[in-house]
Amino acid sequence: MRIIILLLFLGINYLGKADTLTFWHVYYNANLVAELNELSNEYKLIIEKSKIKKGDSITVYYFRDTPCSSCKSTLQVQDNNNQEVAVWNGVGTTTIKKFAIEDLLKSGSEFFVVWYIEEISGTKLLKSRLFKIKID
Repeated sequence: MRIIILLLFLGINYLGKADTLTFWHVYYNANLVAELNELSNEYKLIIEKSKIKKGDSITVYYFRDTPCSSCKSTLQVQDNNNQEVAVWNGVGTTTIKKFAIEDLLKSGSEFFVVWYIEEISGTKLLKSRLFKIKID
């Protein structure tokens, strides 16, 4: 009987949805293209170069279970040579973060990595890879 209860408990936990995960939503212009979290595997946003228009942008809504309204936060995009090609700096975990697709095109690369960086307590940095971008 104890084994059945234990298996039932483990099964419910496995099927349950975690609500304390850090997560982020990615928008291309106003269109939601991905809902990701810290368990997401290597998501790659593929953008067709021929469909890019002037003014196109990527917006990231980033949320974590312990938000900070006064922390310095950065959304950084690096090319495949680890060079910064786009950056957004602001304050607060939940602040909307945005960058222009044009900034990516200027670099001449076709592969990019998007990072979220947050300064906590003035000294500690939280750095998380959010997703990759490929310009096709």
